[in-house]
Amino acid sequence: MRRLAQHAALNAAANAAASASQWLLVVMFAHLYGKDTLGAYGLTLAVVSPLFLLGGLNLRALASSLPESAYAPRQLLQLQAWGVTVAALASVVAGAFLLRDHGFAYTGLLVAVVVAKVVDTLAEGRYGFLQRQHRTGPIARRKFARAVLTVATFAVLAHWARLPPALAMAGVFAGSAALYLLGERAATAKLADHTAPNAAARVLPLALLSGAAAAVDALVIAIPRLELGNGVDLASVALFTALIQIPMIGAVIVSGIGHTMISRLRTARACSDYLRMLASAQGSVAFLGLAGAAVAGLWGDRLMPLVYGREFSHTGGQLAIVMWGGLAWYLASMNGIALQARGRYRAHLVTICAAAVAAGVAMALQTPGVLAGVNAYVAAMVTRLAVSTAALLEVFIHHDGWQD
Repeated sequence: MRRLAQHAALNAAANAAASASQWLLVVMFAHLYGKDTLGAYGLTLAVVSPLFLLGGLNLRALASSLPESAYAPRQLLQLQAWGVTVAALASVVAGAFLLRDHGFAYTGLLVAVVVAKVVDTLAEGRYGFLQRQHRTGPIARRKFARAVLTVATFAVLAHWARLPPALAMAGVFAGSAALYLLGERAATAKLADHTAPNAAARVLPLALLSGAAAAVDALVIAIPRLELGNGVDLASVALFTALIQIPMIGAVIVSGIGHTMISRLRTARACSDYLRMLASAQGSVAFLGLAGAAVAGLWGDRLMPLVYGREFSHTGGQLAIVMWGGLAWYLASMNGIALQARGRYRAHLVTICAAAVAAGVAMALQTPGVLAGVNAYVAAMVTRLAVSTAALLEVFIHHDGWQD
């Protein structure tokens, strides 16, 4: 358990660095380019993220949780390559449609975000091969390097060189691509060379389920952004993006803990071992969520303008609500990891679909605005926690092949 805790802490720290780098991009967009450009960036992410998670097949979680009989890295990478290609094309088309009212002002930014997402998706997928062998150290080092390079490149190009956002993001893509070719691809070349006869046909249904679950997961956050961008304005998208990016840091930390746990939960033979590991993980993420909610409740009114600028004043109350939603998000995410570890991909997908439906219904029942987006997000996360808990209880009620 001590070794598992060390691996989880290292992975969580690396994921925290990666998430912090994405948050710092949002902060720099707010300070250097203003609300409208930040809104365009947030709207672009709302389109791009779900599509790339679907096309990328959520390969990291999939590769680290597949049973040996279905594990074929080469076929998985081939499937992901096709999926990422389709996701890139669909992202450009969908993003251009949503930003149509702004002419070509943000087309360059859209394309730069898409190509950067291609590299990030390919790199993240290859971590699954290392995670399967519990090689947390190499993953953490590469994620730290990617986080530092992303922030440094964007800061130099956007702040000191005063380049427009599209060119600054293009620089991020160039650095990320170099790191992928020299790092992730080279480090996993031998691990990803294994193949199996007719594996693609056997793995494809699981890959599509895994990717769909990850895509709908991102769609839960994207629905309020898409509604605000389509029916309100980019400034509202910017405010919601600034708010939601803070609990998202915690969500990525939770993801890091989960990715460390999933391969060990997969191989747990005794129900008591499974429950002990899951309880330890849930305790950690509950503490994270409660700490975030407490900080937001006490200092939210000071934190938002301090971080994002005066344009984001008077949003502290909304941040407190968002962080309570974050607590439900973190607990539900760990439930999802536990379901995937037992091969319950369909149940995991159902829980996330329920959350997406809750977000859509909540947005439809309210007057469009930032507060409506916040309420929809909270409704989605509470729904996800309730449904995922019920699905996890079903695993224990039906015994699920435990040895005790």
